[in-house]
Amino acid sequence: MRRGSKLHICYRAEADALAAYRLYRALKGRFGDKRLFIEREPLLNGDKGRQPSLKALAEARAALLCVGEGWKAPEPGFTTINDPEDFLAQELREALRRGLAVIPVRLEDAATPSPLEVPEDLADIFEVEPLRLRDSKRVADMAAIEKAVGDALRGRPAWAGRRAGASSSGSTFPAALRTA
Repeated sequence: MRRGSKLHICYRAEADALAAYRLYRALKGRFGDKRLFIEREPLLNGDKGRQPSLKALAEARAALLCVGEGWKAPEPGFTTINDPEDFLAQELREALRRGLAVIPVRLEDAATPSPLEVPEDLADIFEVEPLRLRDSKRVADMAAIEKAVGDALRGRPAWAGRRAGASSSGSTFPAALRTA
């Protein structure tokens, strides 16, 4: 399947919109607006009734997943990542189906889900230690994110993270970070 040249930023509006948009603005300075996609409508209207951005994923080479405090279930009445109708789960499935590199980024001190806490078809995304984005270490964290994004946009995702709990000699390229 042909891949585009953009980075698709995936996030939950109620939980992670501000951090996702700040990340977008920081990456825009390095990669330019034409190489990035972030859905702006949820910034104003939230996630209720939100549809996955499947058309935008068709133009993507990689997806960056913002994992914040409430990303699995932001608040009562919203879908969760385990719901097949959940827009975020649909976006991630489409990204994996298209063979995109999916780069998880843990926002601040958000808990990272284990592969057992997400649907089986999304588990590979969470078998790696995610990148971090913390206000206290923003410069170093952004340098690591920019490198991972740059590598992924060039079609060679050198950052593959370490399998959770693996030693540095046990680095692997899980399916979620491979490109065909």
